[in-house]
Amino acid sequence: MDVTEVSEVIHSWRSSVKRETTTERTKPV
Repeated sequence: MDVTEVSEVIHSWRSSVKRETTTERTKPV
């Protein structure tokens, strides 16, 4: 695997995780 590929995968993974936590935080209980 290329280093660029790894960094892109990590970036997308982090952004998706951030999006999930943000949705959980703002979701009405």
